[in-house]
Amino acid sequence: MTMKAAAIVLCVLLLLAVIGYWGLHVAPKPMAPYSGASPELETVPLPAGLPAPVQRFYQTSLGDRVPVVETAVITARGHMRLFGLWIPHRMRIIHQAGQGYYTVIQPTFFGYPVITLFDTYLKGVAHVDQPGFPDNHPKMNSASNLALWAESVDLPSIYLTDPRVRWEPIDQTHARLVVPSPEGSDSFAVTFDETTGLIAAMEALRWRNPGDTAKSRWKTAATNGLGQVTWNDEAPWFEMKVEQVLLNVDVSQYVGLQ
Repeated sequence: MTMKAAAIVLCVLLLLAVIGYWGLHVAPKPMAPYSGASPELETVPLPAGLPAPVQRFYQTSLGDRVPVVETAVITARGHMRLFGLWIPHRMRIIHQAGQGYYTVIQPTFFGYPVITLFDTYLKGVAHVDQPGFPDNHPKMNSASNLALWAESVDLPSIYLTDPRVRWEPIDQTHARLVVPSPEGSDSFAVTFDETTGLIAAMEALRWRNPGDTAKSRWKTAATNGLGQVTWNDEAPWFEMKVEQVLLNVDVSQYVGLQ
């Protein structure tokens, strides 16, 4: 290759790098609005006897009565690590509360989606759009079940109204959240912000890959409205900022009835 040809190749590579960098720094365009609006919600009294930080959380966020939530549609935008790059994305999580979810994630370039990924947990069966992750694998079913309950932080009354769930005391800023799982039960160590009383983080032991022989430490945290997910204290691999939550809308075409 001549020096002139090498210079041209270098210039092209630099131009592609600049375009790529620019394209990955354009915010995703919003998803189309979800059809439907939240109806007036039935409420029930806040139960007595909750651990102190849990009681404070609900009184701060919901008051003395909590809504009965059956479905939720959560729309968000953020970033995720994909192919070693920090890539913008937009997403929608559709919940049948406490039962399953249907998630659409769209990584974007210059604000437009380049691929659509589906992550679902329906009728106890997990599907992850990722090579090497078989459908209905016991470890992935367990992992997706934990994701279901962690994502339910945006419909937190389910932690009180679902009879399978219970809170256990730890101290003034921590409590244990016990949830149903394919193995019987699972739990999160929940941290509450000392100043605001809101949930700051949820930690659990979770299967990371189908071939793992031991669970890994998995943490979801929220700071200034930005949710982040980390494994084993590594750098966050996923972040999202919730832009809309619709409750008790029709989601039957996505999750069906269980």
